[in-house]
Amino acid sequence: MDLETVILILAVIALIIGIALALFGRAIWGTLLSMIGGMIGWMLGFALGVIIFGFGSLLSIILVIICGFVGSLLMGAIFRFLVEAALALLTGILAAGLFWLAYPSQIIVAIIIFAVVFILAYVFIEKVVVVVTAFIGAIIAGVGIYVIMDYNLGYAVIGALGLLIAGILIQFFLLDDRDNFLY
Repeated sequence: MDLETVILILAVIALIIGIALALFGRAIWGTLLSMIGGMIGWMLGFALGVIIFGFGSLLSIILVIICGFVGSLLMGAIFRFLVEAALALLTGILAAGLFWLAYPSQIIVAIIIFAVVFILAYVFIEKVVVVVTAFIGAIIAGVGIYVIMDYNLGYAVIGALGLLIAGILIQFFLLDDRDNFLY
């Protein structure tokens, strides 16, 4: 199997995941945040293990991996049981990160934006779930479309915008609170 085939398979997988997230994000966001928390916890636990134990001998490598697993389990559990706070946190990070990418010298303003967006997202969590999951799903699907359509940015943007609008409308008007079956 050559590299182009692998990239195409990954693009199809990204498209399927993006469509599912954009259209049904409110129903799957608890499980999704638990997985994201596990990944973040692994990175934090691994980094903390490297700081504490180093990464030179076999014993230190094993201890670092154990720290990664412990961090993954802890953060996954925290994100699973505190899904509202976790989503608000990720929304604040997304907003502050986008601002910081546009204005890298304005770190204080990015921190203020993070705090304000975090608080607003926590207050309006149900609406944020719909918009954020539709947005992230549309971006993931757009990347899949971009690769599948031979790196055509026009198709990717049109597909992502259409999926974003469809996802928001479907989640707001067709899915009700009983459809949140995974949390």
